[in-house]
Amino acid sequence: VIAPYRHKTAREADWHISPRPGTDTALVLGIMHILIAEDLLDHEYIQKYTLGFDQLARRASQWPPERAAEVTGVPADAIRRLARLWYHSRPAVLRVGYGLQRHTNGGSVIRALCMLPALTGHWRDPGGGFLLSQSGAYGLNTEVLERPDLMPRPLPREINMIQLGRALTQLTDPPVKALFVYNANPAAVAPNQNLVLKGLSRDDLFVVVHEQLFTDTCRWADIVLPATTQLEHLDLMYSYWHLYLQLNEPAIAPLGEAIPNTELFRRLAKAMGFTDPCFKDSDEDLIRQALSSGSPALEGITLERLKREHIVKIRRDPAPFARGGFRPPSGRVEFYSEALARAGQDPVV
Repeated sequence: VIAPYRHKTAREADWHISPRPGTDTALVLGIMHILIAEDLLDHEYIQKYTLGFDQLARRASQWPPERAAEVTGVPADAIRRLARLWYHSRPAVLRVGYGLQRHTNGGSVIRALCMLPALTGHWRDPGGGFLLSQSGAYGLNTEVLERPDLMPRPLPREINMIQLGRALTQLTDPPVKALFVYNANPAAVAPNQNLVLKGLSRDDLFVVVHEQLFTDTCRWADIVLPATTQLEHLDLMYSYWHLYLQLNEPAIAPLGEAIPNTELFRRLAKAMGFTDPCFKDSDEDLIRQALSSGSPALEGITLERLKREHIVKIRRDPAPFARGGFRPPSGRVEFYSEALARAGQDPVV
Protein backbone atom coordinates (compact mmCIF):
# COMPACT_ATOMS: atom_id res chain seq x y z
CA VAL A 1 0.00 0.00 0.00
CA ILE A 2 1.31 3.41 -0.93
CA ALA A 3 -0.60 6.07 0.99
CA PRO A 4 -0.11 9.77 1.73
CA TYR A 5 0.53 10.27 5.44
CA ARG A 6 0.39 14.05 5.88
CA HIS A 7 -0.85 16.64 3.42
CA LYS A 8 -2.39 20.10 3.50
CA THR A 9 -5.99 18.98 3.31
CA ALA A 10 -7.91 15.97 4.55
CA ARG A 11 -9.34 15.54 1.09
CA GLU A 12 -5.88 15.07 -0.40
CA ALA A 13 -5.01 12.40 2.17
CA ASP A 14 -8.22 10.43 1.71
CA TRP A 15 -6.93 7.89 -0.80
CA HIS A 16 -4.59 4.95 -1.16
CA ILE A 17 -3.01 2.86 -3.88
CA SER A 18 -2.81 -0.92 -3.61
CA PRO A 19 -1.17 -2.61 -6.61
CA ARG A 20 -1.70 -6.28 -7.26
CA PRO A 21 0.92 -8.44 -5.47
CA GLY A 22 4.18 -8.66 -7.37
CA THR A 23 3.43 -5.71 -9.68
CA ASP A 24 5.05 -2.91 -7.66
CA THR A 25 7.91 -2.42 -10.15
CA ALA A 26 5.41 -1.72 -12.91
CA LEU A 27 3.77 0.89 -10.70
CA VAL A 28 7.10 2.64 -10.05
CA LEU A 29 7.93 2.59 -13.77
CA GLY A 30 4.56 4.20 -14.45
CA ILE A 31 5.41 6.93 -11.94
CA MET A 32 8.82 7.40 -13.58
CA HIS A 33 7.13 7.71 -16.98
CA ILE A 34 5.10 10.68 -15.74
CA LEU A 35 8.06 12.31 -13.99
CA ILE A 36 10.17 12.15 -17.15
CA ALA A 37 7.40 12.94 -19.66
CA GLU A 38 6.26 16.00 -17.69
CA ASP A 39 9.83 17.05 -16.84
CA LEU A 40 9.25 16.74 -13.11
CA LEU A 41 12.97 16.21 -12.62
CA ASP A 42 15.99 17.71 -10.86
CA HIS A 43 18.35 17.83 -13.84
CA GLU A 44 21.31 19.12 -11.86
CA TYR A 45 21.07 16.28 -9.33
CA ILE A 46 20.72 13.72 -12.11
CA GLN A 47 23.77 15.09 -13.92
CA LYS A 48 26.01 15.27 -10.83
CA TYR A 49 25.00 12.28 -8.77
CA THR A 50 23.54 9.57 -11.01
CA LEU A 51 24.56 7.29 -13.88
CA GLY A 52 22.51 5.78 -16.68
CA PHE A 53 19.61 8.22 -16.93
CA ASP A 54 19.20 7.66 -20.68
CA GLN A 55 18.83 3.89 -20.19
CA LEU A 56 16.27 4.41 -17.42
CA ALA A 57 14.35 6.95 -19.53
CA ARG A 58 14.09 4.44 -22.38
CA ARG A 59 12.74 1.79 -20.01
CA ALA A 60 10.26 4.18 -18.40
CA SER A 61 9.03 5.32 -21.81
CA GLN A 62 7.68 1.79 -22.30
CA TRP A 63 5.44 2.14 -19.23
CA PRO A 64 2.79 4.83 -19.75
CA PRO A 65 0.23 4.93 -16.92
CA GLU A 66 -2.30 3.04 -19.01
CA ARG A 67 0.02 0.05 -19.38
CA ALA A 68 0.99 0.20 -15.69
CA ALA A 69 -2.71 0.33 -14.81
CA GLU A 70 -3.41 -2.86 -16.79
CA VAL A 71 -0.66 -4.73 -14.93
CA THR A 72 -1.16 -3.32 -11.43
CA GLY A 73 -4.89 -2.66 -11.24
CA VAL A 74 -4.15 0.92 -10.14
CA PRO A 75 -6.07 3.51 -12.21
CA ALA A 76 -3.90 5.51 -14.60
CA ASP A 77 -5.13 8.80 -13.14
CA ALA A 78 -4.05 7.67 -9.66
CA ILE A 79 -0.55 6.92 -10.98
CA ARG A 80 -0.37 10.40 -12.52
CA ARG A 81 -1.60 11.98 -9.32
CA LEU A 82 0.91 10.11 -7.19
CA ALA A 83 3.83 11.09 -9.46
CA ARG A 84 2.87 14.77 -9.32
CA LEU A 85 2.21 14.66 -5.60
CA TRP A 86 5.63 13.13 -4.99
CA TYR A 87 7.42 15.77 -7.04
CA HIS A 88 5.67 18.77 -5.50
CA SER A 89 5.85 17.57 -1.87
CA ARG A 90 8.95 19.00 -0.18
CA PRO A 91 10.41 17.55 1.89
CA ALA A 92 9.09 14.06 1.25
CA VAL A 93 10.41 10.61 2.05
CA LEU A 94 9.50 7.20 0.66
CA ARG A 95 9.03 5.05 3.75
CA VAL A 96 9.32 1.40 2.75
CA GLY A 97 8.54 -1.57 4.99
CA TYR A 98 10.45 -4.83 5.16
CA GLY A 99 7.69 -6.88 3.55
CA LEU A 100 8.07 -5.23 0.17
CA GLN A 101 11.30 -6.99 -0.79
CA ARG A 102 10.12 -10.39 0.48
CA HIS A 103 8.17 -11.45 -2.56
CA THR A 104 8.70 -11.98 -6.30
CA ASN A 105 10.66 -9.09 -7.83
CA GLY A 106 11.16 -7.61 -4.36
CA GLY A 107 14.75 -6.60 -5.03
CA SER A 108 13.79 -4.89 -8.27
CA VAL A 109 11.04 -2.81 -6.72
CA ILE A 110 13.28 -1.64 -3.85
CA ARG A 111 15.93 -0.68 -6.40
CA ALA A 112 13.33 1.18 -8.48
CA LEU A 113 11.97 3.05 -5.47
CA CYS A 114 15.49 4.17 -4.54
CA MET A 115 15.71 5.85 -7.94
CA LEU A 116 12.70 8.13 -7.44
CA PRO A 117 14.31 10.63 -5.02
CA ALA A 118 17.37 10.79 -7.29
CA LEU A 119 15.19 11.69 -10.27
CA THR A 120 13.39 14.44 -8.39
CA GLY A 121 16.20 15.67 -6.11
CA HIS A 122 14.42 14.84 -2.86
CA TRP A 123 17.77 13.68 -1.47
CA ARG A 124 18.70 17.36 -1.19
CA ASP A 125 16.13 18.04 1.53
CA PRO A 126 16.70 17.35 5.24
CA GLY A 127 14.51 14.38 6.03
CA GLY A 128 13.81 13.73 2.35
CA GLY A 129 14.56 10.77 0.12
CA PHE A 130 14.06 7.11 0.91
CA LEU A 131 14.05 5.09 4.12
CA LEU A 132 14.02 1.33 4.54
CA SER A 133 16.00 1.18 7.78
CA GLN A 134 18.21 3.37 9.97
CA SER A 135 20.46 0.45 10.93
CA GLY A 136 23.17 1.50 8.49
CA ALA A 137 23.41 4.98 10.02
CA TYR A 138 25.20 3.93 13.22
CA GLY A 139 28.63 3.39 11.71
CA LEU A 140 29.53 0.53 14.05
CA ASN A 141 32.71 -1.43 13.39
CA THR A 142 31.11 -4.72 12.35
CA GLU A 143 34.31 -6.22 10.96
CA VAL A 144 35.84 -6.57 14.42
CA LEU A 145 32.74 -8.49 15.48
CA GLU A 146 32.39 -10.66 12.40
CA ARG A 147 36.13 -11.14 11.78
CA PRO A 148 36.09 -11.91 8.05
CA ASP A 149 39.89 -12.01 8.23
CA LEU A 150 39.64 -15.33 10.09
CA MET A 151 37.73 -17.02 7.27
CA PRO A 152 39.65 -19.80 5.49
CA ARG A 153 40.92 -19.21 1.98
CA PRO A 154 39.51 -19.96 -0.47
CA LEU A 155 36.29 -18.80 1.13
CA PRO A 156 33.78 -21.54 1.96
CA ARG A 157 30.49 -21.57 0.11
CA GLU A 158 27.65 -19.40 1.36
CA ILE A 159 24.01 -20.47 1.36
CA ASN A 160 21.25 -17.90 1.58
CA MET A 161 18.79 -18.76 4.34
CA ILE A 162 15.88 -18.41 1.94
CA GLN A 163 17.31 -21.44 0.13
CA LEU A 164 17.67 -23.52 3.28
CA GLY A 165 15.14 -26.15 2.23
CA ARG A 166 16.87 -26.68 -1.08
CA ALA A 167 20.29 -26.72 0.59
CA LEU A 168 19.29 -29.38 3.12
CA THR A 169 17.61 -31.65 0.58
CA GLN A 170 19.39 -31.13 -2.74
CA LEU A 171 23.03 -30.16 -2.17
CA THR A 172 25.27 -33.19 -2.60
CA ASP A 173 28.77 -31.90 -3.37
CA PRO A 174 29.22 -31.90 -0.45
CA PRO A 175 25.91 -32.19 1.40
CA VAL A 176 25.11 -30.07 4.44
CA LYS A 177 25.91 -32.36 7.37
CA ALA A 178 25.50 -29.99 10.32
CA LEU A 179 23.33 -26.99 11.12
CA PHE A 180 23.96 -24.56 13.99
CA VAL A 181 20.98 -22.29 14.63
CA TYR A 182 21.02 -19.15 16.80
CA ASN A 183 18.91 -15.98 16.69
CA ALA A 184 16.62 -17.71 14.21
CA ASN A 185 13.71 -20.12 13.86
CA PRO A 186 14.04 -21.46 10.30
CA ALA A 187 11.49 -24.26 10.76
CA ALA A 188 8.84 -21.55 11.06
CA VAL A 189 10.14 -18.63 8.98
CA ALA A 190 12.30 -19.96 6.11
CA PRO A 191 10.49 -20.13 2.75
CA ASN A 192 9.11 -23.45 1.46
CA GLN A 193 8.45 -24.79 4.94
CA ASN A 194 7.66 -28.34 3.80
CA LEU A 195 11.05 -28.63 2.11
CA VAL A 196 12.79 -27.12 5.16
CA LEU A 197 11.11 -29.64 7.47
CA LYS A 198 12.01 -32.46 5.12
CA GLY A 199 15.63 -31.39 5.35
CA LEU A 200 15.56 -30.99 9.12
CA SER A 201 14.15 -34.52 9.47
CA ARG A 202 17.21 -36.14 7.87
CA ASP A 203 18.75 -38.77 10.13
CA ASP A 204 22.25 -37.82 8.97
CA LEU A 205 21.88 -34.09 9.71
CA PHE A 206 23.29 -32.92 13.06
CA VAL A 207 21.29 -29.93 14.35
CA VAL A 208 22.22 -27.70 17.31
CA VAL A 209 19.90 -24.88 18.40
CA HIS A 210 20.81 -22.12 20.86
CA GLU A 211 17.50 -20.71 22.08
CA GLN A 212 15.58 -18.99 24.86
CA LEU A 213 12.29 -20.76 24.11
CA PHE A 214 11.42 -24.18 22.73
CA THR A 215 10.71 -23.08 19.14
CA ASP A 216 9.58 -25.13 16.16
CA THR A 217 13.22 -25.56 15.13
CA CYS A 218 14.08 -26.99 18.56
CA ARG A 219 11.78 -29.91 17.81
CA TRP A 220 14.19 -31.01 15.10
CA ALA A 221 17.39 -30.46 17.10
CA ASP A 222 19.80 -33.12 18.32
CA ILE A 223 21.02 -30.69 20.99
CA VAL A 224 19.26 -27.61 22.42
CA LEU A 225 21.47 -25.15 24.31
CA PRO A 226 19.84 -22.57 26.62
CA ALA A 227 20.33 -18.91 25.70
CA THR A 228 20.03 -15.86 27.92
CA THR A 229 17.45 -13.12 27.47
CA GLN A 230 18.10 -9.37 27.41
CA LEU A 231 17.44 -9.40 31.16
CA GLU A 232 20.51 -11.58 31.70
CA HIS A 233 23.32 -10.30 29.50
CA LEU A 234 25.22 -7.20 28.40
CA ASP A 235 24.39 -5.97 24.93
CA LEU A 236 24.74 -2.95 22.66
CA MET A 237 21.43 -2.19 20.99
CA TYR A 238 20.60 -0.07 17.97
CA SER A 239 17.47 0.23 15.88
CA TYR A 240 16.01 -0.05 12.43
CA TRP A 241 13.97 3.10 13.11
CA HIS A 242 15.39 5.57 15.65
CA LEU A 243 18.90 7.02 16.08
CA TYR A 244 19.76 6.03 19.65
CA LEU A 245 22.38 3.58 20.90
CA GLN A 246 21.39 1.81 24.10
CA LEU A 247 23.50 -0.16 26.54
CA ASN A 248 21.54 -3.14 27.78
CA GLU A 249 22.88 -4.14 31.20
CA PRO A 250 21.80 -7.39 32.86
CA ALA A 251 19.11 -7.06 35.53
CA ILE A 252 19.56 -10.60 36.86
CA ALA A 253 22.20 -13.31 36.71
CA PRO A 254 21.74 -15.92 33.95
CA LEU A 255 19.24 -18.60 34.94
CA GLY A 256 20.28 -22.24 34.97
CA GLU A 257 22.93 -22.98 32.36
CA ALA A 258 21.86 -20.20 29.97
CA ILE A 259 24.66 -18.22 28.32
CA PRO A 260 24.71 -15.47 25.64
CA ASN A 261 25.85 -16.05 22.07
CA THR A 262 29.22 -14.47 22.76
CA GLU A 263 30.05 -16.79 25.66
CA LEU A 264 28.89 -19.81 23.68
CA PHE A 265 31.24 -18.90 20.84
CA ARG A 266 34.11 -18.31 23.25
CA ARG A 267 33.61 -21.78 24.75
CA LEU A 268 33.29 -23.41 21.32
CA ALA A 269 36.47 -21.71 20.14
CA LYS A 270 38.36 -22.98 23.18
CA ALA A 271 37.02 -26.52 22.77
CA MET A 272 37.95 -26.52 19.09
CA GLY A 273 41.49 -25.34 19.78
CA PHE A 274 41.33 -21.83 18.36
CA THR A 275 43.94 -19.63 20.00
CA ASP A 276 43.38 -16.26 18.28
CA PRO A 277 43.30 -13.52 20.96
CA CYS A 278 39.89 -12.29 19.77
CA PHE A 279 38.24 -15.42 21.20
CA LYS A 280 39.14 -14.19 24.66
CA ASP A 281 37.51 -10.78 24.23
CA SER A 282 34.88 -10.04 26.86
CA ASP A 283 31.50 -8.55 26.00
CA GLU A 284 32.77 -5.15 27.15
CA ASP A 285 35.80 -5.56 24.87
CA LEU A 286 33.49 -6.30 21.95
CA ILE A 287 31.37 -3.22 22.63
CA ARG A 288 34.44 -1.00 22.79
CA GLN A 289 35.62 -2.46 19.49
CA ALA A 290 32.21 -1.93 17.87
CA LEU A 291 32.38 1.74 18.87
CA SER A 292 35.92 2.14 17.49
CA SER A 293 35.07 2.64 13.82
CA GLY A 294 35.90 6.34 13.76
CA SER A 295 32.53 7.06 12.16
CA PRO A 296 31.30 10.65 12.67
CA ALA A 297 28.00 9.12 13.82
CA LEU A 298 29.74 7.73 16.92
CA GLU A 299 31.79 10.80 17.83
CA GLY A 300 31.99 11.12 21.60
CA ILE A 301 30.19 7.84 22.29
CA THR A 302 32.11 5.43 24.52
CA LEU A 303 31.21 2.47 26.68
CA GLU A 304 31.80 4.60 29.76
CA ARG A 305 29.38 7.25 28.50
CA LEU A 306 26.78 4.60 27.73
CA LYS A 307 27.15 3.23 31.25
CA ARG A 308 26.41 6.71 32.60
CA GLU A 309 23.62 7.74 30.25
CA HIS A 310 22.34 4.33 29.04
CA ILE A 311 20.87 5.84 25.85
CA VAL A 312 22.83 8.17 23.52
CA LYS A 313 21.74 9.65 20.21
CA ILE A 314 24.18 9.25 17.32
CA ARG A 315 25.18 12.12 15.07
CA ARG A 316 23.31 12.07 11.79
CA ASP A 317 23.45 14.35 8.76
CA PRO A 318 19.82 15.29 8.07
CA ALA A 319 20.52 15.20 4.33
CA PRO A 320 23.32 12.62 3.95
CA PHE A 321 23.00 12.28 0.17
CA ALA A 322 22.45 15.91 -0.74
CA ARG A 323 25.82 15.81 -2.51
CA GLY A 324 25.89 12.20 -3.61
CA GLY A 325 28.15 9.85 -1.68
CA PHE A 326 26.20 6.68 -2.39
CA ARG A 327 27.53 3.20 -1.68
CA PRO A 328 28.38 1.90 -5.21
CA PRO A 329 32.04 2.40 -6.20
CA SER A 330 30.91 5.19 -8.51
CA GLY A 331 29.46 7.06 -5.52
CA ARG A 332 26.31 7.68 -7.56
CA VAL A 333 22.80 6.33 -7.92
CA GLU A 334 23.18 3.84 -10.75
CA PHE A 335 20.04 3.85 -12.85
CA TYR A 336 22.00 1.44 -15.03
CA SER A 337 24.22 -1.01 -13.14
CA GLU A 338 27.19 -2.61 -14.86
CA ALA A 339 27.52 -5.00 -11.91
CA LEU A 340 23.98 -6.30 -12.44
CA ALA A 341 24.63 -6.62 -16.17
CA ARG A 342 27.74 -8.72 -15.53
CA ALA A 343 25.74 -10.92 -13.17
CA GLY A 344 23.19 -11.59 -15.90
CA GLN A 345 20.48 -9.52 -14.22
CA ASP A 346 18.43 -6.65 -15.57
CA PRO A 347 20.78 -3.65 -15.27
CA VAL A 348 17.93 -1.15 -15.00
CA VAL A 349 14.79 -2.49 -13.24
